[in-house]
Amino acid sequence: MDEQNVASEVGRLLAFGKDELEATQFATGSGSGPQGIVTALVASDPTVVVSATTNNAFVAADVYKLDDALPARYRMRASFLANRSIYNDIRQFDTAGGAQLWERIGNGMPNQLLGRLALEAEAMDGALATGDDYCLIFGDFDNYVIADRIGTTVQFIPHLFHTDNNRPSGQSGWYAFYRVGADSVNDGAFRILKV
Repeated sequence: MDEQNVASEVGRLLAFGKDELEATQFATGSGSGPQGIVTALVASDPTVVVSATTNNAFVAADVYKLDDALPARYRMRASFLANRSIYNDIRQFDTAGGAQLWERIGNGMPNQLLGRLALEAEAMDGALATGDDYCLIFGDFDNYVIADRIGTTVQFIPHLFHTDNNRPSGQSGWYAFYRVGADSVNDGAFRILKV
């Protein structure tokens, strides 16, 4: 009976859930849905994986090593992608101000690392452990393609049924679905840091 009163709120909740799901899938998706950029690069040609200078240690030199490893043809349009925790680690590298890692632009401009945009992905590794952590990507993200079929279908289901006895449960529900896919179309346009 209250379907009309909650429809707008359900729509907002579904949109939020879709954004959260896509953010994770576009970073680390397995390919059964969207292929995440981290998953695609780790499974590709080993030349796109750049190992840290020291095993299980992340230092300022690794940021420059990643920048050096990307072919020049992709550097002009390249951006960084990492979890905010990794960016906070990078901010702590340079206490004396000599490494010149971050550009402090301010006034609503996005953060820049080595003069390139520093984009955030919460689903990427944020805490470095003793295993393989793929924590920082540098590349031209025009080579990561997202195919999004426009439109989401949402249906109100007035009667849900119990799974054990197939009787009405007294509950109603919403069912939503949409189609999206993503993958790297040119892995050579990226480099990913493994710590």
